[in-house]
Amino acid sequence: MGTPFIALARTVARVTTKLELGPDAQVDNKALVFDPQNPALTDPFLLLAEDWFSSRGFEWHPHRGVETVTTVVNGVLEHGDNHGNVGALEAGDVQWMTAERGIIHRELAYRNEHAHTLQLWLNLPADRKLTETRYQDLTLSARRV
Repeated sequence: MGTPFIALARTVARVTTKLELGPDAQVDNKALVFDPQNPALTDPFLLLAEDWFSSRGFEWHPHRGVETVTTVVNGVLEHGDNHGNVGALEAGDVQWMTAERGIIHRELAYRNEHAHTLQLWLNLPADRKLTETRYQDLTLSARRV
């Protein structure tokens, strides 16, 4: 028999609309579906961002102590990291990256075309923040097999 599921009671503290931020140095357009105005209210969920990018993108940058779950809504997302992992994700594909000890990675629109993504940031528990970094691509084509 497995461990019993324990549900935590939560209430809705606020309802917001998506915050449209527009273009910046990295993206053609950005919106925050929700942001960490008070992380204690949303933990472990820290941020949900929606990005549209083409020739720009997210060049090499670090993450540590969080997990990111990236869904490609449209286009193709090229990714790589300092551990030698590289690839391209298409519409419907998901990348789950656990940046515990730390990772340096990039996310670009494949061949400078376009990509539309949703990215959820999850806070890791304190006892998991310094374990091994890892990621997995969950591709739509693999799920159809």
